[in-house]
Amino acid sequence: MTAACVPFETVENRADDSLALTIWAKRASSNALAAVVGNALFAALAFSLNRLERVLTTEALEQFSEDQLRELSTKLKELMPRLARLCSEIESNHIAKKLLLRDLVKNVCESTENLDSALENINFALRPEFNAAISSAITRLRLGAEARDTVSR
Repeated sequence: MTAACVPFETVENRADDSLALTIWAKRASSNALAAVVGNALFAALAFSLNRLERVLTTEALEQFSEDQLRELSTKLKELMPRLARLCSEIESNHIAKKLLLRDLVKNVCESTENLDSALENINFALRPEFNAAISSAITRLRLGAEARDTVSR
């Protein structure tokens, strides 16, 4: 399945999975549970975030309706602060230093940055003035290219 033809429900489910795992990882990172289930939990979270990232391409987002983009934006707005807080906390305590978790924590935090960029793209797409500005710029570029072609003939 290519990212451009992913059903909205798939994206929605992946966002929900990532949110649930983020909540559990946060709880695990703040107590003794981290030593017992931390590795498996962070591996599952890193996997879930990576799966979500892969389907949040520009091509995939273009196929969704405005209502679907708003819903996805809402889900990501709930997920992102939790992920950011989790990354901040685990990087500042002993968990990020554990050999087994170091790469998983790094992957989770990198995915957090990538998902934040995807959320920005969704929010831009939902702003009519942004769409109008892009359309205007593309029209001006086309006119400029056509003028250059006419002059060069």
